Amino acid sequence: MAGLRCTHPYIRKIFCGLIDEKVYPQLRERLIYILTNVNWENMGPHFWIKQCIEMVVVAAQETYIQSATHKYLLPSVTSIIEFSDAKKKESHLEEEVMHLKMKNLTLLGEREEARNSFRIKKELICSPLSYDEDQISDEERLAEKRNADELSKHVQSLLTKNNSFQSLLESIKTSKFLSAVVDLCHLDTPLAEYVWLQLFPKIWSILNIEEQKEIGSWLQLFLCNNRFLDYDIHPPRPLEVFADAALRCSPVSSFSLDLYKYAGKCLNRWERSCLVLEDTCFQNEDFITEDTSAFLEALTEAYSSMEEEDLCCGMWQKFGTYPETILGVTLEKQGFFPKAMHYFRQAMSKYKIATLLSP
Repeated sequence: MAGLRCTHPYIRKIFCGLIDEKVYPQLRERLIYILTNVNWENMGPHFWIKQCIEMVVVAAQETYIQSATHKYLLPSVTSIIEFSDAKKKESHLEEEVMHLKMKNLTLLGEREEARNSFRIKKELICSPLSYDEDQISDEERLAEKRNADELSKHVQSLLTKNNSFQSLLESIKTSKFLSAVVDLCHLDTPLAEYVWLQLFPKIWSILNIEEQKEIGSWLQLFLCNNRFLDYDIHPPRPLEVFADAALRCSPVSSFSLDLYKYAGKCLNRWERSCLVLEDTCFQNEDFITEDTSAFLEALTEAYSSMEEEDLCCGMWQKFGTYPETILGVTLEKQGFFPKAMHYFRQAMSKYKIATLLSP
């Protein structure tokens, strides 16, 4: 484990290669190895989420890198050359048209038409699109030819550089990109935290239901058994980041409610736990199922642990089954405790009668 903490990339990859020889490059095997076989206590105050990222990205398939969006793609050199050739063809066509117009004007026998067209003819002759080739000297022709040769050589060099760059891009695959990302994560702890929070939920969504249940059980044991690892570590603490990434996974039913309670109480993940429970409870406000009632109880316990009495009362006012419950909660919030207890007893008696009469 000390070798995995090395800041030198070459030495660190040697120790990672030893782990790669033991563990299959599959997501399931890698996650189980992280949760069960590694003793993270030996890492000390090191932010070992960096090592988790390095172990997981090895399972990625070798594919070519593609741009996620076409918005930032630049046009190739060949397209620019084709565009310039099209402009040249268009200008040459305009010259031919103007030359034909001048030839038709010289064939006109009528003086009036010739006089009327004199101004037009003069403008056409003076325009840059029409010129007399006989007036061009040999030196100018040689200069134009020399410029054309230099331009063709320059274009050829650009095409050669473009082809070499394209071949270089084709040789770059995901492994090189991920290796660079891992090296950056080892240099920057906030970056490693962000990458793990974004990566782990996406990995979880790829797993099938059986793998989620298996890894979920190991994950709960991992968080419970290693709760002492973060006591002497300055934030961000790796175990808290690991729990935060797990709470971001969906569906919520992949983990038991005890995990959300434990993450809030022992790992100080109250905010994320309550957000997940609230989203689950408020998805179907008009229809409360048994699973929703269990999440409501867990959310009530979380509010009580944080001493958020206003949130707890507001939730029961919104999801109370009997009118007496809602009225009792309102009276309790205002300080009328005897009246509130009276309505609570009525609600309990109604619940008992409904339970006895139910089949």
